[in-house]
Amino acid sequence: MKLQVRECVPELCIENAIAFLEYQSAGEGLQVIREVEPDLTVLQADERRITQHVLVNLLKNAIKFTARGEIRWERATRIGRCCSGSRHRDRHPGRTP
Repeated sequence: MKLQVRECVPELCIENAIAFLEYQSAGEGLQVIREVEPDLTVLQADERRITQHVLVNLLKNAIKFTARGEIRWERATRIGRCCSGSRHRDRHPGRTP
């Protein structure tokens, strides 16, 4: 498969991943909370692969291993730094296997 590299807006990738799994998370009684700073740096990337292969998989795992409550998706940049970070977290114990 060939990468389709072009400008990619991180906020849209995150929104699309959350929207894709919104029904599943609600069915599990989970709320997905999005806390993403506006005006994130535009990336040069394959938007479809980042969304479907990375972000959706992260969110699926969060849904799978969160027993109740919320999943918080955060994305923030640090002023004056060249790096930025992304994380998701849940606030409740996971499910037992």
